[in-house]
Amino acid sequence: MKTSLILSAIIVCGVFSCVTNDKACRGSCLLKPVQTYVYLYHQPSTASTPVDSIINDTITEDYPILTINATKNEFAHVEIASNADSAFIQSGWIPLSLLGINPATTERIRLYKRPDINSEASCYIEHPCWGDLYVITDCCDDWLKIKTKEANVTKEGWIAPVDQCDNPYSACN
Repeated sequence: MKTSLILSAIIVCGVFSCVTNDKACRGSCLLKPVQTYVYLYHQPSTASTPVDSIINDTITEDYPILTINATKNEFAHVEIASNADSAFIQSGWIPLSLLGINPATTERIRLYKRPDINSEASCYIEHPCWGDLYVITDCCDDWLKIKTKEANVTKEGWIAPVDQCDNPYSACN
């Protein structure tokens, strides 16, 4: 009885681990195409001290590739490689509103209600197109919660890792 109670508690904690305010992530993403330097902060707040900055460098075609490690207060803690071959890493907190992900397919994409392949569908993106860059609103492990508009309808849900493309240089399909 004691073992089943402990096992049940572990399962419940695992299911709700992505529902807390401070989430662990492993999701890769892209910086939205802004032509200005974007600050990385020491803490998840714009009132915090900037520790560095990044930019999508369209002149040299050097686009940062970001990995989200955690989210808190509408910010994401990211590690950044300056390009696909780079070992140079920067890190800091950045507003989630500046992060996005491309679709990895042009086939219909199912968005889920929860970050789980067995979850119900929240909605579908009927006509995904590489370069759409869906806005990231949250993350859980390697799942990303996104928001987009299609045919003037706002769609929001969790996109499975297989449907994400974090390559800024080519389509992933």
